[in-house]
Amino acid sequence: DDEKVTNHANNEGTWDPDVCFDDKYDEFIVAWEEGQAYYPPWSYGFKQEIRASIYDSSGTKQVDDKLIYQDSYTYYRNEDPSIASNDDNKWFVAWEHFEPKNTPPYDPGANTMNIKARSVSKSGSDLSLGSIIDVCTETNCQADPNVEYDSVNDRFFVCWEDAREGTDDYNIYGKLYNANTGAQYGPEITVADGSSNELEPWVAFDSINEQFFVVWEEGVTANNGPFTIYGEIFNSDFSSSVWSGQISSSGTDDTDYNFPTVCFDENTELYLVTWNDGDISDDDFWGNIHGKIYDYDGDVIADDFTISSGNFVRTDIITYEFDAYFVSYDDNSDIYGKLVSGDGNVLSNEIKLSISTDPDMEADWANLGYGDGKILVAWEDLRVDYPAQYDDVYPDVFINIWNLDIPDEAEVSYVVQSEKDLILSAHVTSIEIDPSDLKEWDEFDASFSGSITFDILDGSTGNIVLSGVSPPAD
Repeated sequence: DDEKVTNHANNEGTWDPDVCFDDKYDEFIVAWEEGQAYYPPWSYGFKQEIRASIYDSSGTKQVDDKLIYQDSYTYYRNEDPSIASNDDNKWFVAWEHFEPKNTPPYDPGANTMNIKARSVSKSGSDLSLGSIIDVCTETNCQADPNVEYDSVNDRFFVCWEDAREGTDDYNIYGKLYNANTGAQYGPEITVADGSSNELEPWVAFDSINEQFFVVWEEGVTANNGPFTIYGEIFNSDFSSSVWSGQISSSGTDDTDYNFPTVCFDENTELYLVTWNDGDISDDDFWGNIHGKIYDYDGDVIADDFTISSGNFVRTDIITYEFDAYFVSYDDNSDIYGKLVSGDGNVLSNEIKLSISTDPDMEADWANLGYGDGKILVAWEDLRVDYPAQYDDVYPDVFINIWNLDIPDEAEVSYVVQSEKDLILSAHVTSIEIDPSDLKEWDEFDASFSGSITFDILDGSTGNIVLSGVSPPAD
């Protein structure tokens, strides 16, 4: 059943969970932002930190609600953590960091945002934390970090949206970090710097061909679009581009394409890109869930197809059994998921991942982790009742774990018998019926069982004389 991950005071909330799995120890880490948002009473101001818990693949908590980062100021704000794992007890966590303050105004403004990160590993029932990394401290807004692990070169890649050129010209930048030392590898990378606004980046790594696929939404204005999904495939150190281009249909005044995600399947060497449509300029963030499949050269394997029709938002993807993908999304009420094959075939059955039927839960911001045959789903929702001034504004983070229950050989009984012949359809013509004392035909009869149709043929020409005769017949 749904398990509440967080344990906080009434005047605090938890938002934006992310999930990652470590293969070596079969453990999931769940990270989130937690604290006092800028809600009444306004005098509290922002006090938001980054925290995490660790679960084994059966759902047993191994590390309970530990601090990853908190500013030593009166007012501080940290949001939107993203995690990747090197599959050897080390996670890399990046997040949005707002300029902290000791004096009013209580709200650190959006133009004071930058990106911080640190490595995290498990140490008994606690977390071992690496040094704080200032990923980006440029002017204006840096936001929405996304982290991916390069398993070939043992490096973490962080990308983010960046308004250093002004809030009417967002671009995508990134940096590579050594997974063991935390040292930056190479210079800062310009991923996308077109004349429009490039936002909401997401990245996947192809360990077979050693390349990254970065996707983003691109709009004429940063707030209202119209938005279109674009992407580019780079080699592992971003020194060259393999492919770049438009992924979704072009956005219009009435339709935007938003919140892209991308995932690579090592078995098929294919990428699945997902996104949803809506109308951002009318504050409509919900729409149909789309998918598109590319190979490692950027060739389209399955063009724009619908994963789910309705009012949904914010997809996430993991690779799953049988060379398939599992895609999650929400309708601001519940979390759902569907399986998608490597050729773009969508399993018709939609799975409701959030178990609760509480009408007030308003589930959102789902993220997935996969390992040991299990899917851990984390999201925020409002089902817990708090005092009136905090109710309906402060969510909690919940999780549950799913797996595809395939019986093994010991659970299946079977008997193999000898082979049998079964004629399902046959066409037989008899020898000519020509008795020596035949004067004329008067009646045709036959003994038979089953479903048989009889035709009478002319013996000399083979032409049908009577068709569909039912014995006995004149």
